[in-house]
Amino acid sequence: MNDLSNLEKIYPQRLDFYYQTIAIDAIVLVLYSILRGTIEGGFITIRLLDPISILLALFIVATTVSLIIHLIKRRFIVIGDDYIIFRVGKKERKYKFSDIERIIIKYEKSIRIRSKYKIALIKLPERKRYLRLRFSSYQNDDKLFEDIVHIKKCIEK
Repeated sequence: MNDLSNLEKIYPQRLDFYYQTIAIDAIVLVLYSILRGTIEGGFITIRLLDPISILLALFIVATTVSLIIHLIKRRFIVIGDDYIIFRVGKKERKYKFSDIERIIIKYEKSIRIRSKYKIALIKLPERKRYLRLRFSSYQNDDKLFEDIVHIKKCIEK
């Protein structure tokens, strides 16, 4: 990242959901194990071979593996003076603003989430489908939204 100019803005992918899920599942596992355990002779016996304990442990392991995969990928967006870069690990795709045909900003409502979230659909000449960018998936999503709106205004001129 030493080759980045001062005007570039970097937006890493948000991973706090994974940390929160691991923490909550671990707390629930500990509490459940303690509640299912017994107290004999001043010692607490914890039951870890209970089916629910095993299921919670599997959730923790699966979430941890997913977090590690996302940390290895290191997905982020870089916005410069006249270009936007999408990086995933060592792969990088750079698009100049002049290459972008169209940007559509809209709100989508998810079935799982009751509130609406903002997305941007970016049309590129070499792609048949739109490039889909969900702002809430990246850190500092409000600033990323402002930058994409700025890019949209630059393209429309």
